[in-house]
Amino acid sequence: MNTKLLLFLALLFGLTSIFNLSAQEILHSKLNQDFTGKPLLEFLLVAEHDYPVHFFYKKEWIQRVVITSGKVGLSIRDILEAALAPHQLSFLVIQEQNIILIPEGYTYFMNDQKVEFYRVVGNPMEKGKYSLNKVEGHVYFGKTGEPLPGAVILDKKHHLQTTSDLKGYYNLNLPSGVTKLQFSFMGLETLELDVEVMSPGKMDVELMELPIELESVTVTADGGRNNVERTQMGLVHLDIRNINKLPVLMGEADIIKSMTLLPGVQTAGEMAAGFNVRGGNTDQNLILINDAPIYGTSHLFGMFSTLIPGAINSVNLHKGTQPANYGSRVASVMEIKLKNPDTTKIKGKAGIGILNSTFFVEGPIWKNRVSFLLGARTTYSNWILKKVPDLDIRKSKASFYDLIGKVDVKLNSNNTLSVFGYGSRDLFTYSSKNDYVYSSFIGGINHNGIVNPMFSVHTSASYSSYKNEVGYFEVTYPAYLIKSGIEQLNLRTEWNLHLPKNEIVTGFEGIGYFIEPGEQEKYNEDSEALTAILEKEKALELAAFVQDNFKISDRWSLFGGLRYSWYSKIGEAKTYVYEDGKPINDNTVVDTIEFSENEFIKPYQGLEPRFGLKFGIDETSSLKLGYHITRQYQHLISNTAASTPADYWKSADQNIKPILNQQVSLGYFKNFMGNIIETSVEGYYKTSDHVLEYKNGAVLNMNPTIERDLIDGVSKSYGLEFMVRKSMGGLTGWLSYTLSKSLIKTESAFQEEVINQGRYYPTYTDRMHDLSVSVNYQLTRRWTFGSNFILTSGRPVTLPEKKYTIHQVEVVEFSDRNEYRLPAYHRLDLSVTYEGFLNKTKKVHPSFTFSVYNLYGHKNIYSVYYKQDKPTSSNNYQRFALYQLSIIGVPIPSLTINLSF
Repeated sequence: MNTKLLLFLALLFGLTSIFNLSAQEILHSKLNQDFTGKPLLEFLLVAEHDYPVHFFYKKEWIQRVVITSGKVGLSIRDILEAALAPHQLSFLVIQEQNIILIPEGYTYFMNDQKVEFYRVVGNPMEKGKYSLNKVEGHVYFGKTGEPLPGAVILDKKHHLQTTSDLKGYYNLNLPSGVTKLQFSFMGLETLELDVEVMSPGKMDVELMELPIELESVTVTADGGRNNVERTQMGLVHLDIRNINKLPVLMGEADIIKSMTLLPGVQTAGEMAAGFNVRGGNTDQNLILINDAPIYGTSHLFGMFSTLIPGAINSVNLHKGTQPANYGSRVASVMEIKLKNPDTTKIKGKAGIGILNSTFFVEGPIWKNRVSFLLGARTTYSNWILKKVPDLDIRKSKASFYDLIGKVDVKLNSNNTLSVFGYGSRDLFTYSSKNDYVYSSFIGGINHNGIVNPMFSVHTSASYSSYKNEVGYFEVTYPAYLIKSGIEQLNLRTEWNLHLPKNEIVTGFEGIGYFIEPGEQEKYNEDSEALTAILEKEKALELAAFVQDNFKISDRWSLFGGLRYSWYSKIGEAKTYVYEDGKPINDNTVVDTIEFSENEFIKPYQGLEPRFGLKFGIDETSSLKLGYHITRQYQHLISNTAASTPADYWKSADQNIKPILNQQVSLGYFKNFMGNIIETSVEGYYKTSDHVLEYKNGAVLNMNPTIERDLIDGVSKSYGLEFMVRKSMGGLTGWLSYTLSKSLIKTESAFQEEVINQGRYYPTYTDRMHDLSVSVNYQLTRRWTFGSNFILTSGRPVTLPEKKYTIHQVEVVEFSDRNEYRLPAYHRLDLSVTYEGFLNKTKKVHPSFTFSVYNLYGHKNIYSVYYKQDKPTSSNNYQRFALYQLSIIGVPIPSLTINLSF
């Protein structure tokens, strides 16, 4: 055998040995090249070229993976393990020279050198055990981790479909085996997954933003089906996308003011704090921020809401049947959820305007584990007051600030902890007559735990406080200061059970109230005013609840809940006993009872059932019925149509009963154009017992026997609410119209406890017609126009009708209570927003918003009052003159520059 033949055989043997190396042996091969800092894709191509090995993977899994440790002398295994582990990827070796890169929770199928990957659901040890398997989980926004309500989940193989609920939760009953699931949400990229269902299990997914550079995108509108499919009536939901499209008022999106543009929700007028739902008073609304109640909901008497829009993730307003896990208020529940801070990068937004400025920042403290959110806002709006027609307001000064913070901690994959706080302070000096200082603070901690795919627990503890001071320093009186406030402690826990056709929630709640009705002090050292302190009040409220959302069939679904509440005012306290069969006044006191510290004074209790029924007519329309009973144990003492800082809270006791409310509602819901347009009509009728009214000439401030100036009333409200809403496309917004009545009467055998001869008369919140149009039009990707138009009936008022002289003293006689009405209220607002850089690679994105409140400067009448004047030619030499007060009778412009980073 010659030399050439020997060399050829040796070479052939060597090559054969190399190509017969197994993948396991190749993995231990040492590299003679440094790959540190290079993409993993490049390394895999080199390895496939130099070694008889083939890698299988999906490019999107590894396209961003960079080799962090790839120096000379390391093995292929060393490099793969170091590069893949931080991205929850691993590798498998199959059929000698094949290596599969695969994420956690996936499986694969290989046939003819082709690999198909499947997301695994369930336990592989139970594969094939069940014919149907409950697949459930949550759909999140990948950018922020926020849950996505209304996401559409479609099984393309078996033609099954569902939508996620308000917490992003979904479930489907799927056959065992391989299928394809599609997840979609308006404005986000659609995700398709090949899934192998092995047994019942959980699968969470994240949906990402569509690239901003795209000129046109195709999205689905099935999320709008919630309007038709959910069982509850009277529920308004706004998520972060809706909030960003809210009309701009006074330079920023105002969540609470925007709610008053919806059917059944009203406000008393300009600079009116709070809102009224279906004829209820402002104190009958429970407003929660991450489960913590907040009492002060506005700045500058209602000109701005207390909520910083950038910190809000979602808002739910329950104006119909309330969930059983909420109580304490009889008109509505507003759930406000703060954003979950970004866990991967720092970002924020700053807004500088001619009315106020805001700053908001969020980001990780410990990446993917601990994140934070901070927000602040302040105002310099005195110049607005100079534009107001009323002379006293033009002489006034105003300022406010609010701060908000939140820290989220991911304890593990099943447990999260959230701590948050909010604080605000207002100062308003009214001409040379009054000082108003009021502040709010809330703080809370929330824990969410997932015990298993079907069972989760939510627990929250919170503290809330509201303090106010009103200074009176008119020349004719000794200057004095009145302080009042309320503090509240809350503890609540909920257990959530998700079954194939049921969603069960049960739990309990405990509330402690601490009320300061009033403390009068000297305004300054020179004042000769008297000092006094009203008796402080304490009360305890306990509640247990259970509710079930039950899907009876494809067409029928049922919502049922039961809440049991127990309440008592607690000593130390002194109460008066009045003679039976006599009116409550100074002359009918028969006894005084003193209660010791922490002694129960007057317990109240009762069941509060909640019920809802939905019948699906077809895929785009449904009929719904709702009924509930609610109780409220706290009253706001106020004799004005709008809430003011001078108001204070009063607990139910032996002489003041809690409000008992019943409401029934019926509605028809219909969607058009592939769920892009939502329409609804809802009718409601509700009654409330033990609503407080006030005797003529009642003295409310610093009154230790306030029950002697109060009257027990019975109210009823009924109406029809119409709404058309478009939530997709360049033109979005809604049109709402409400036709309603809100009446009240007092029933007593004693004349001093009867108003308007015992007949029903309009409440302060009664407005028969209420029309609102809110439009947001995105002309281009840079230019957006927004507008609101409001037209409502005038509010009821009491006016003077006669005047006469008795013993040389002029006396004015007034009409029956709320017999007259103010003129109709109407207003047009306009806003224009210009977006700066659209390129996502830019670090700072500016935008400019110009808005005008009350565009055509209509002088809406807030109140009409009669006062004694010095006779002059300007008042026709009358000692008494009738005046109309218009708070904002001019256009109020605003320019805001926003910088997002």
